[in-house]
Amino acid sequence: MSPPAPCPPGSRPVILGTAGHIDHGKTRLVQALTGIATDRLPEEQARGISIDLGFAHFNAGPLQFSLVDVPGHERFVRNMVAGATGLDLALLVIAADDGVMPQTREHLDIMQLLGLPAGVIALTKIDLVDPELVPLLLDEVAQLVAGTFLAQAPVIPVSSATGQGLPQLVEALVATALAHPPRDPWPLFRLPIDRVFSVDGHGTVCTGSVWSGSVTAGETLELVPPGISVRVRQVQAHGLSADATQARQRCALNLAGIRPTAIERGMELVTPGSLVPSQRLLCRVQALAGNAAPLKDRLPVRLHLGTAEVPGRLCCGPTPIEPGAAQFAELRLDRPVVAAWGQRFILRRLSPPQTIAGGTILDPLVAPRERRASVAERAARLELAPELRLLDFFARRDLVPESPLPAAQSVGISPPQYPELVASLTRQQLLRPVAGWGLVAEARLAALADTVLDRIRTQVIAAQPRRSLPRQTLFNALQRVAPPPLLEAAWRRLLDTRRLVPVAGCFGPADLQVQLSKPQAALKQAVLERIEQAGLSPPTDRELATDLKARPESLQAILTICHEDGLLIPIGGGLHYTPAQLAQARALCRNALAGGPATVSQLREAWGVSRKYGIPLCEYFDARQLTLRAGDLRQAGPALAAPEPAEFPDAPPPRDSRDTP
Repeated sequence: MSPPAPCPPGSRPVILGTAGHIDHGKTRLVQALTGIATDRLPEEQARGISIDLGFAHFNAGPLQFSLVDVPGHERFVRNMVAGATGLDLALLVIAADDGVMPQTREHLDIMQLLGLPAGVIALTKIDLVDPELVPLLLDEVAQLVAGTFLAQAPVIPVSSATGQGLPQLVEALVATALAHPPRDPWPLFRLPIDRVFSVDGHGTVCTGSVWSGSVTAGETLELVPPGISVRVRQVQAHGLSADATQARQRCALNLAGIRPTAIERGMELVTPGSLVPSQRLLCRVQALAGNAAPLKDRLPVRLHLGTAEVPGRLCCGPTPIEPGAAQFAELRLDRPVVAAWGQRFILRRLSPPQTIAGGTILDPLVAPRERRASVAERAARLELAPELRLLDFFARRDLVPESPLPAAQSVGISPPQYPELVASLTRQQLLRPVAGWGLVAEARLAALADTVLDRIRTQVIAAQPRRSLPRQTLFNALQRVAPPPLLEAAWRRLLDTRRLVPVAGCFGPADLQVQLSKPQAALKQAVLERIEQAGLSPPTDRELATDLKARPESLQAILTICHEDGLLIPIGGGLHYTPAQLAQARALCRNALAGGPATVSQLREAWGVSRKYGIPLCEYFDARQLTLRAGDLRQAGPALAAPEPAEFPDAPPPRDSRDTP
C-alpha cells in the first residue's frame, strides 16, 4: 500500500519499533507501510538481511509514527536493543510460514524487560500458508505472549506482497497508540545517538529518537560522555528542516565545531549539566525465567542502556538472583555511561551472547567509594514516592542544591516540581537552614553529628588517659569531615543532646571512660595522696614529678584526668588543689575579710601559706569574683557571700604569674 496521507500540523509523535526473528518480513513490512526501504548498507542489500537499525516514518490519523526497524539475526541483537530502547509501541512480527522462533522469544523478552506499554502483532506472509493453519498459528502466538505486555494485543494477518491486512494493521496501531496517552512531558532535552555521519557542505550529523524536551537551531547542547559543548546548526525531522524537535520524534541534528570521529553510538546530546556520567549504577534487576542458572555476584555482563553498550560486572552480593526473580544489585562498568532514575536497561551474558536480565535504574550516581552494603540498604527507599526519594537524595549531600538538575537525574524529579518539594520538606522541618551555608537535610546533619562524634572519640582515645581535648585540637582533626558551617552545626547538635560534654575547659564524648593501666592508677593515687596531705601548700607539678620519680608527660596526663574528673582544680603556678582544699581556703578567706579589706600578706596568714601559694590563690579567687582587688587590697566579692556550691566554681584558671600584685 502507499503511505498514508500527511497528517495536519500538531500531530502527536509516536516512536514505533519492530521486533522479530530474522527473515520474518520486518523490513519489507516497514517498506509496505511507509514506502521507505530501511536497508541502507550495501551489505544489507546484498545479503537481504538487516544488520543495523533502519528508520522510516508515516502518518495515520492524528499520529506521526517514527518507525525503527531492528535486525532479527541473533548476532545483531545488540543493535536490536539499541533500537528498542525508548519505544512507545512495539510491532512484533511473526512469519506465518515459520511461526515462533528463538529471536521472536528473545525480542519479546527484551521489550518486556524494557517496560514497553503496548503493541500490535503482525502475522506476516499470510499469503504463503493455508488459511486452515491460521487458527493454529494464532494459538501459538497467544501462548507466546501470555502474561506479557502483548497478552491483549491485536494480532493482524498481513501480506506485504499483496497488501492484505495492511489497512487493518494501521488501524490497530492508531487505536493502540491512542489508548495509551503520551508520557508526562519532561522539559530537559535528551537524545541518545544511534547514528553519526558527515554530509558534504554541512559537516557532522547525529540522529536519534528524542526522549524528552526540544531543541532549536542555534542552541548549545552537551555531548555526554565526555562532556563537550556543541552547537546545533540545523534541525531535521523525517528528512525535512524543522524549527525545533519534538519529544518522541526521530530527528537529525547538524552539529557545529565537532568531527564525526569524536562521536559514537551510545553517547547522548542533552541539556547542559543535566546528566553526569557514572561507572556505578544501583538498580533493581529482573532475571529472565528461562535462565539456566542463577546470576551470581560479579558476573561479567554487557549493559545495554539507551543506545550504549558497555561491559561490566553485576554485583548482587552473597545472594544470587534466581531465574525469574527480582533483586537489588549494583552494576560496576568498565567505562562511564549516562543514566537517569527510572531508566530501563538490558543485561546480556558475554559468552555465549544471551539476554539474561533487565531492570530499572534507581541511583545513576553511586559514589565511587560508597560501600556496597550501604548502597543496598538505600535501594528500597529509591522506589518510594518522589518526596521521599528527594529526601534520601538530600540526606547524602552537604547542601540542598539550588539547581533542580542533579535531582532530575538522580531522583526523577521534574525541574518544575523541585521548588515545591523543597518547600514542603522545609515546612516539615526535614530540611533546615544552616547559618552561612544554606539548606541541609536533618538526616544529613544527624549522620554528620555521628561522624564528628566518632572522629572525636578516636582523637581522645589516641590521647588516653584523657577523656577530652581542647576544641581547637578537635576542629583541626575534623577539618576534612565537612565545611566549617556544617561542623559548627553538628557540634551544636552534639552539645544540645549532651552526647558531647565540656570537661574542664575541653570537650569529649559523654560516654567515654578512661582506661588506666596499673602503673597509671598507682601514680594517680599517689598524686592525690600527696596533694591532700599537704593541706593548702601542695607540691607543684614539677615537685610531684621529682618526688614520685614520674616522667613529666606521664604526670601531666594523670593531672589532666584528675581535672576532668573534678578531683583536682588547677589554679596556676603549677599548683593543683582538691575541691575540699579550695572550700577550706574560701571559708578562711571569708573570715579574714569579714572585718574589711585585707592585703595579700594578711590573706596568706589566714591561709597559713607562703607567698608561693598566696599569690596564685588570690588570683584564682579574683578570677571567680570571690574577692575583688582594689590596689593592694582585696575585699569580699559577690561570689564569696553566695551559698557555697556542692562543687567549687569552675572557671578558666588565672594567668600563670609569680609577680607581686
